[in-house]
Amino acid sequence: MRTRITVIISVICFFLITSCASQKNYDSARNLAYLYNPSMASLHPRYQVFHESDQTSILSVKVYPVELLFNQADNDGIYQAQLEIYYRLYELNGGRSLVDTGLYKYPIEMQNVRREFVANIPLPTQVSRKYNLEVITNDRLRNKAVQAFIPIDKTSPYNYHNFEVVRVTTGQPIFNSILDSSQVIRIRYPNDEVDSLFLSYYPVDSVIPYPPSLLIPSRTLQPDPDTTYAIANHDAIAIRFTEEGMYHFTVDPAISEGYTIFYFGEHFPSVKTTEQMIDPLEYLVSEAEIARMRRNENQKLAVDNFWINTAGSIDKARELIRIYYNRVFYANYFFVSYKEGWKTDRGMIYIIYGPPDVLYKNDEEERWIYRNSKGTENISFTFRKVENPFTQNDFVLNRSDELDSRWGEAISSWRNGLIFSIDQGDSQ
Repeated sequence: MRTRITVIISVICFFLITSCASQKNYDSARNLAYLYNPSMASLHPRYQVFHESDQTSILSVKVYPVELLFNQADNDGIYQAQLEIYYRLYELNGGRSLVDTGLYKYPIEMQNVRREFVANIPLPTQVSRKYNLEVITNDRLRNKAVQAFIPIDKTSPYNYHNFEVVRVTTGQPIFNSILDSSQVIRIRYPNDEVDSLFLSYYPVDSVIPYPPSLLIPSRTLQPDPDTTYAIANHDAIAIRFTEEGMYHFTVDPAISEGYTIFYFGEHFPSVKTTEQMIDPLEYLVSEAEIARMRRNENQKLAVDNFWINTAGSIDKARELIRIYYNRVFYANYFFVSYKEGWKTDRGMIYIIYGPPDVLYKNDEEERWIYRNSKGTENISFTFRKVENPFTQNDFVLNRSDELDSRWGEAISSWRNGLIFSIDQGDSQ
């Protein structure tokens, strides 16, 4: 059961965690750092948008009921949770203007709970328009909410919003285009005149970004697939991915826009194998050190010895390993573009410096700030969004002579067994 309430602009300010304050060039004057800090959020919803018609797009929101608070809110003694989904839809053509808002309420009874709850919300979108959708998902009983910003592009009938992609086992849309080999999907372009889709395969990109101290532009993906072949465009085709890389579906090999699936191995985004532990050390050690670890007959021992020698003790090494590879995991979780998240500019900064203290976002860039509580210079990074037919999550670091990243100091801190902290100029 659901209830839709149209919200007028004048009453938006009181709602949950949002603010009516504005900041030039950014979505909100609020600090959005919690978006990349899982410890600050009690809900972890997923989102998907599909263009149902020329006038309507469907926002699908997946919530895990185990993260909701249930209580006996009625006289019948039935345990319920109260989920609310609020949205603001901004049109970006010729500026940024608010075109629609809405609030949906979902009472969820515990006796009917499944592992996932999916809400489908219609949005009034028009052809040839671009939008930015702000979504706030709220656990009303706990009074905890999370915010997300979702780009919606209706300027082309061929981009990823126009493909129906569902899990074979559930029939539900997939909410994460990063799959493992056990997941089987069906993909369809809902136009009866299109009888074939074209699938292009790209091997895993092995290049990591340059340190922020180097004024060398980040490399972007060269759109030359390893292979391309045709598949039938109908519901009976089930697909499973077993070779690591990127899979891009289009309606025509001459059209770059389409839907992209990523398969980066069985455990991704987790770090569970020795090889997965060695690779992200490229930010801390030389190519020669990495090569020696990979040549070692006992790679696990080589990695353990690196961290023990770095930390000076086994207990301290365990703590460094926990923090470093947790950051690798969340870099993979948040920042996958056309390659693993830890290999991106944002992933690099996240791993070495940690989650930002302050995050501002708009439709074109993100600004991360690491605060120094002692009143000296903060560290600030700005990431610019790159137009990419494979992903909406491709951001590159703005590099300049004015960027003071203290990169050398940060790496030296890690190599001395200390987690870099801007406050101390070394670590805690």
